[in-house]
Amino acid sequence: MSEIIVVFTAKSIEEIVHYSGTSAWTVNPQRATKAKYAVVTRNLHNPIDWNPEFGRGKEPHGSAFLVGKLKGAVEDTGLTDSRGRPRYHLPFSEYAVLEPPILDVWNGQRMPFHYASEKDIPLDFESLNWVSLGAKDGQPLPQEKAEYSSIELIEMLAKSLNKSTDDILKKLMSA
Repeated sequence: MSEIIVVFTAKSIEEIVHYSGTSAWTVNPQRATKAKYAVVTRNLHNPIDWNPEFGRGKEPHGSAFLVGKLKGAVEDTGLTDSRGRPRYHLPFSEYAVLEPPILDVWNGQRMPFHYASEKDIPLDFESLNWVSLGAKDGQPLPQEKAEYSSIELIEMLAKSLNKSTDDILKKLMSA
């Protein structure tokens, strides 16, 4: 059985799919890279862990509502925990929505993610209805491109932070 990462989030399915994965986790990147799946569970009690552009998820609190096939762990540029350690984006190559959600999957611990084994989740991962995130609208995903121009990097950063490129440029110039 493969190791998986179980995450606890208020983010909606739409937001997770839009960003091709789930973000801002303080995972061990070497261990996260070895995990095969991320099981995403619902946190209805976090007032800030969601983007108004996409709305909040509505699945029952603690239920598993989405599974992603992991393709590594990528440092979330500029995001750190309270001790200054980097946070990581967990990109998905494919995802599957769990209909209906699986109730009571989250174990109630304080840390919003934990590692588990496939056998810990009552699910046949291989038989899920997987949807590819390999390309959106015929365009390659950002993580698939080998090199970026400075402006492309600034535009991606601005989009990920919901800021304008001018805001990012001003911040960079004042640093």
